[in-house]
Amino acid sequence: MTYLAWRRQQRRRRAKARPVHFNEPRRPARIRWRPAAGVSAAGRRRRHDIVFTLLIPEVRASTTLALTPDAKPITLEVSRLVAIWAVEAALLLGIATVVIVAWPRIAATFVKGDHAALSGCLLASVNTASEYGSAR
Repeated sequence: MTYLAWRRQQRRRRAKARPVHFNEPRRPARIRWRPAAGVSAAGRRRRHDIVFTLLIPEVRASTTLALTPDAKPITLEVSRLVAIWAVEAALLLGIATVVIVAWPRIAATFVKGDHAALSGCLLASVNTASEYGSAR
């Protein structure tokens, strides 16, 4: 008998031995803390940060930005911005990974958070409008 089969059998015996009380409230499930998950997530983000730091200068040596067609273009040196862009790209990749992997678990809380964010956005816009007056 393997260890996993033995553990499964042990859990079944414990479940049969416990009485079922339908009128009592259920205890909340214990959330197990796994430090390795946090360490591995930080390690993945660090690795992605390093990869993006190496790839971004190869893709974009310099960036030229003109705000209007007649304006003098602004040239950005990518070497100064690589660290910021790499961290942003690694964080966006991590967020996308969480959304893809854990969508069923975060869908309900995502909707609640979305409502809170929208109400905060509306509050800020109404405060700004009341401060500067309505557009006429």
